[in-house]
Amino acid sequence: MKKYIFIFAVLLFSFFSCKDGNFSNKSNVLQGDDVTADSSVENAGNGAAGIYIRCISGDCQNGQGVCEYKDGSRYEGQFRNSKRDGTGTMSWPDGRKYTAAWAADTLQGNVNMTLPDGRRYSGPVKENKANGYGTMTWPNGRKYTGNLVNEQPSGRGKMVWPDGRTFEGSWRNGEMHGKGIMTWPDGAQHDGEWTNGKLTG
Repeated sequence: MKKYIFIFAVLLFSFFSCKDGNFSNKSNVLQGDDVTADSSVENAGNGAAGIYIRCISGDCQNGQGVCEYKDGSRYEGQFRNSKRDGTGTMSWPDGRKYTAAWAADTLQGNVNMTLPDGRRYSGPVKENKANGYGTMTWPNGRKYTGNLVNEQPSGRGKMVWPDGRTFEGSWRNGEMHGKGIMTWPDGAQHDGEWTNGKLTG
């Protein structure tokens, strides 16, 4: 009888210990690299790459450092209050990279970007892609200055080819579309209408 009373007492003690939160659960303890340096970093990267998950090197709170984000991207540059503040470079695993200025984690002005396919771009970005009025240069020397949508010429702009041809006019999804003027190296011109990259008038 005493044996059963003892077992019941042990079980009862264990129940109340767990209930009161005195029971230690090692799996709930974060240690070392699992913990960010400052809880405020949860707001860092907002609008660009998400929340940075760790500081790789340097001072990612108030100084110069390198941090990594959940999507695999990295930022190397200046920080203030655990946010990008000053000049820095964002880079992605696919090779996309741009250098720009930030203030309180907000992108300021234009960027200088290198795209995965080797194109270079100078201008504004939206969702880390070339969007707006800027200049795009291809590896073969082709150069476009004008409006871009999702990294493709769209709207008004001018393209210059390595062989000396130029087209100035309307674009859509990277192709001549609408009215424009094509000029050849010998000075000949055609002022006409294009549809999906083809001359139609």
